Amino acid sequence: MPTIESILEKGASAVMRYGIRILVIDPFNFIQTDYKGLETDMVSDMLTKVQLFCKQHDVCCFFVSHPTKPADRGKKQVVTGVDIAKSMAWFSKADMGLTVFRGEDNVSINVWKARWGWQGSLGSVNMSFNPVNGRYAEIEAVADNFDWEF
Repeated sequence: MPTIESILEKGASAVMRYGIRILVIDPFNFIQTDYKGLETDMVSDMLTKVQLFCKQHDVCCFFVSHPTKPADRGKKQVVTGVDIAKSMAWFSKADMGLTVFRGEDNVSINVWKARWGWQGSLGSVNMSFNPVNGRYAEIEAVADNFDWEF
């Protein structure tokens, strides 16, 4: 099982050899840790190490992590960084946070945190899958041309 240190070591090597600028860690729950304290402190320390790595190597890092099980399993709702398993640090330490939520007939991409305005803004966009070309496209709002003034 990989540790966060070994992942960042391989990432540093990839920066030097291949000039990577994006590091994707998927899935988060496969990272081995020997941390003896609380899980929330472990996640916080790990995110601090990753942030320092990113600043040192001028790299953007994406974590793929899954939310905790919802209390109401019958109700589907969009989750945020507060709902990610093991720690509130996912919300507080992230520079940018987004959730991909799969509904019945569409997918929504929700930005729940943008630390700096030049990176983006809070909001969501609904997407639909096109099976012909295998791509997602934004669902455009239907224009309401009806004259509501009688």
